[in-house]
Amino acid sequence: MKHRTKRIAAFALSAALLIAPYFYVQNKNDSSSASSTNTFTETSSTMSSSATSAQNSNSTNPQSAVDTSPSSESISAIVPVPVQTGAQMESLWFYYNMLDSSQKAAYLELYDAIQTWIRNDSVTQPFTYELKNPGATVNGDDLLTDIKWDNPIVAQYFNTVTVKEANGSTIFTDTDDQYTFGNTQDVHQLIHATEAAADSILSGLTSSMSDYDKYWYIAKKLCEETVFDYAFPQVSMRQFLDDSGAYGALVNHLSVCQGFAQAYDFLCKRAGLFSLVVSGSTSTGDHAWNIIKLDDGYYHVDTTWMQSNETRYFCLTDKQIAIDHTMISAYHPDCDGSHYAYQGSLS
Repeated sequence: MKHRTKRIAAFALSAALLIAPYFYVQNKNDSSSASSTNTFTETSSTMSSSATSAQNSNSTNPQSAVDTSPSSESISAIVPVPVQTGAQMESLWFYYNMLDSSQKAAYLELYDAIQTWIRNDSVTQPFTYELKNPGATVNGDDLLTDIKWDNPIVAQYFNTVTVKEANGSTIFTDTDDQYTFGNTQDVHQLIHATEAAADSILSGLTSSMSDYDKYWYIAKKLCEETVFDYAFPQVSMRQFLDDSGAYGALVNHLSVCQGFAQAYDFLCKRAGLFSLVVSGSTSTGDHAWNIIKLDDGYYHVDTTWMQSNETRYFCLTDKQIAIDHTMISAYHPDCDGSHYAYQGSLS
């Protein structure tokens, strides 16, 4: 029951990619109404119409002075980038850690099958996998949703996978992404490009950085290199989907709130740091941001709004974020840390 309730609460944000084509068509058909509100558009009045000021900012970490210029040291030698399979990533997956043992086993099996498909550049067919005898508590749709929520790449490029239960097995088949993003090789290239862009940012991490410094560095670099797409949602379907995921933020350097949150999540996990994408709302509409984990607890980070006020939306407690954000996601850690909490004005 707890797991089912969690999914209902999570729907608001996951729907951004699940029904993106529907909203694209609706907006194209209703283009005469420029003031129409899209469920996934965050155009807060607190944000500047340009991210130029954020890109030119020389401000440093609000807790400690951190050089944000890329380090000559290699992240592979300093902060190992986890291969996104197996036990190295398990502690970073929030939804995975809500499952029972049978569900976890099924999660890992399906996740590894997805990773095998991604790494096999010679494959020419869309993803398909049969999960045999998954267990009585395993629901295929719920399982795939959990993997999407824990893994931004899966959320973006495996969003049209269908699930069929038959003869004690659960069959996962992708039928549409090859047409949305190109053929299978095109999808592989998009994923590899996202990973390469992420590793370029992460190459600036150094061995002297604390986890706080790493979170700050990643957030600052993402804000410097990515701007908000104010044309959204009146864009092509492909642009709509790019903006809503990690690819848009990291490769196109153009995104919306969900894309910022997904990109930050991907970067943090690739650096071995905990991150969770959460959904909620502000005075201007539905919104997405992240929760991070430090040694004394959890904190909120909103990289979208950091573009206009760099330090104001980094490392906030539940009480601080509640001033202008309302949480929708029902299942998330309490953000009640204190040592790293933002110390400036909240007005």
